[in-house]
Amino acid sequence: MICRPDAVQLNASGTGIFNWTPVTNIINANTATPTVDPVATTWYHVNLNDQECINNDSVRVRVVNFVTLTARADTTICLTDKVQLGAISDGLQFQWTPSLL
Repeated sequence: MICRPDAVQLNASGTGIFNWTPVTNIINANTATPTVDPVATTWYHVNLNDQECINNDSVRVRVVNFVTLTARADTTICLTDKVQLGAISDGLQFQWTPSLL
């Protein structure tokens, strides 16, 4: 999943000639690791030709306009206690601030 207008690098493995489709919004479509920036959710299909031995696969890149984020409810602790922070999100990563060492 990516947010508009982000890009993501796709990854395939193997030896031979790679061919990704569709070719719109894709850079290096003939490599194992093209970069795509679709404007809508898109299925990308890869064809690998290794000396006429053919294999195919696909990956779906989900495009959203925003991600959701819900932090756990407020809590009260004593000064020396620890608490586990938590959040529910469909984002790929997030960062708590202030960050403590």
